Amino acid sequence: MNIDTHWINISCPKCQYRFDVRYVSIKLEEQVYCNNCKATIKLVDQTASAYQASRNISQAFQKLQETFKHFK
Repeated sequence: MNIDTHWINISCPKCQYRFDVRYVSIKLEEQVYCNNCKATIKLVDQTASAYQASRNISQAFQKLQETFKHFK
C-alpha cells in the first residue's frame, strides 16, 4: 500500500477553507494554493512525522505480507 497517493483534508490558514492535498505533497513540503482565497500555502512537516508515518506504514504492510506467506 502506497500512502503517498492518498488525499488529506487541510484548512487554509488564511480563510479556513477546507480542501484536499496529496499526502506526498505534505511529505515533500510542497506549496499548494487555496481554492477559495488563492493564498499560497507552504506545507511544512516540522517533525518529519509525515515521512516517518509513510515509512512505518510501508514496513507494517511488508511484515503483514511476510506473515501471510507463512500461511500458504
